[in-house]
Amino acid sequence: MIYENEHEDEFIVPVFTRESGYWEQVMKPRLQQQGWYIAEVDCTNVEDIEDCGTRLLRELNFKVPEHGYINAMAVKGNLRDIYGINMRKGLFVFYKNFEDIFSTHPDLYNGYGAEFMLQLIEDIVYYYSTLRGYIYEEFPVVVGYGVGLPTSYIPQLEELMGAENVMIAGKGVRYPWSDLKKNSEGTSRTAPRTLYTIRQVSSLVGL
Repeated sequence: MIYENEHEDEFIVPVFTRESGYWEQVMKPRLQQQGWYIAEVDCTNVEDIEDCGTRLLRELNFKVPEHGYINAMAVKGNLRDIYGINMRKGLFVFYKNFEDIFSTHPDLYNGYGAEFMLQLIEDIVYYYSTLRGYIYEEFPVVVGYGVGLPTSYIPQLEELMGAENVMIAGKGVRYPWSDLKKNSEGTSRTAPRTLYTIRQVSSLVGL
């Protein structure tokens, strides 16, 4: 399976290798200090793409019932309307233990689960950075993202994404959102002081 971009011609995925400890020791503390909202999704023992998507919604403050079920299309639809978090300084989506998506359940084999989860990130980048910045009269959100996995799983990710679309996170690296972050800090445009209200998804959840 080869990843198909949904919105942009290029979608590069930063990898935070477990061996380097760069996410826990450097990147995450730095983002917290700068005031980013971090949606850290633990992919341990995921069962299917709906399970993956539901975990992401919970980290984005959607009020999903503990044993609720949300289908894949409803997950994607909800991500267009994120509420309940302050994204003025930036939003960072991080998939922890991403290797489990490659290895724990038949419904996630052959890259299908990994492709779905990465498409969710691509959707968020598109709707909150691109569209907000050029179409809607709202401030564009700087969206950062990455996956955490052991170095031994990088070949599987490269097989899905193409080696040219996988980068290793570390000191001095320029990320896909680096230019947007620089522009947002250098502009005189004032972002509205909005703290998003809580969004319920019960209408899209089968209890």
